[in-house]
Amino acid sequence: MASNVKLTKKFDLQKLDTAILTALSTRGAAETYVLWNILASWPERPFYRTGLETRHVLTACQRLCRRGHVEDAPTPYVVMKAWRLTPAGLEALREVEGR
Repeated sequence: MASNVKLTKKFDLQKLDTAILTALSTRGAAETYVLWNILASWPERPFYRTGLETRHVLTACQRLCRRGHVEDAPTPYVVMKAWRLTPAGLEALREVEGR
């Protein structure tokens, strides 16, 4: 039995990237699951009830890392990814916000 159900959600990637950069600019560094909590876990959050999952945040952080906007941050945990903003990411955030 074949199914045509899509297993991925569509998000405005620019909005997601900007939200991640903004969160990192206020926190310094954060783990992937913490970023998800910041973006989606409460009603006043920008991605609340949109279907955003931790894997979407991880993919966005990896995309931002390839662009040089974020980098791996040290963490004492072997399997946990943490991210921090780079100077290029801060500049990109300023351009988006028009500062």
